[in-house]
Amino acid sequence: MNAIKLPWQVPFPKSWITKNRLRYEVISVVDFNQYTHIMHHGLNVFPHDSDTTMTLLYFKLRELRISRKLGLKLQLHMDNCYRENKNRYMFAFCCMLIYHNWIEEVNIFFLLPGHTHAKVDATFVPIGKGKWTNNCHSPPAFSQQFVPNVYKQYHKSQIPTLKEITYVYQWKNWFSDSVRKIQNHGKPRAFRFIRQNNKIVMFYKNSCLDPKWIGFYEENGFQILQSYPDSCLIPMKLVVLDKKDLDDIPSMYNFMDTQN
Repeated sequence: MNAIKLPWQVPFPKSWITKNRLRYEVISVVDFNQYTHIMHHGLNVFPHDSDTTMTLLYFKLRELRISRKLGLKLQLHMDNCYRENKNRYMFAFCCMLIYHNWIEEVNIFFLLPGHTHAKVDATFVPIGKGKWTNNCHSPPAFSQQFVPNVYKQYHKSQIPTLKEITYVYQWKNWFSDSVRKIQNHGKPRAFRFIRQNNKIVMFYKNSCLDPKWIGFYEENGFQILQSYPDSCLIPMKLVVLDKKDLDDIPSMYNFMDTQN
């Protein structure tokens, strides 16, 4: 996840430093198999946790499944962040993919320190550099003007596919009665999910370079889900912006008032 404050102006007026501006979130999903890059964006009205991560990942996998491009093995590279990625709900999500026969095996690798220089996080470089030479006054301007301009200036990256975040599912509530409580999973960097003896289980290893996966008594994996939810997923209510976050906007950019 990354963010930019709106409205954004170059050069940046000193009078704006003390004013409230809108936080605009940017989340990047890169498919290294299909060589596609989706940039999800939206106002700060959805949670910064695994509910958002699982929702956007679900959208991507559903798209691949419908187009019959979803393989039998899924490999995920994620930031080593407990709130957004490395928690029991994300592990339960991986188990459900196998349970519903979308995937046969899921591997998650949590990236090491210094991964911000790798290709995954490098997708944010055009935004980080481009905002010093380009204005972005409103949410519509972000997708219609700002992103196309900054990516044209940065020739190393193709313009991503832009998708606005309009809703997020309540995955954690959905899994709450089914997922087991786990601990001591902060140190390992690699996790594997497979079907074993008609159960969906998890193995782990401290480093992705370790040759052997660790399980329960070595041979058996850990069972994360004690049952499998069968109810429908429900979108959560998005946070309503506080009035104080909007009051300063017209004084900075008079074409974006509180209503629009």
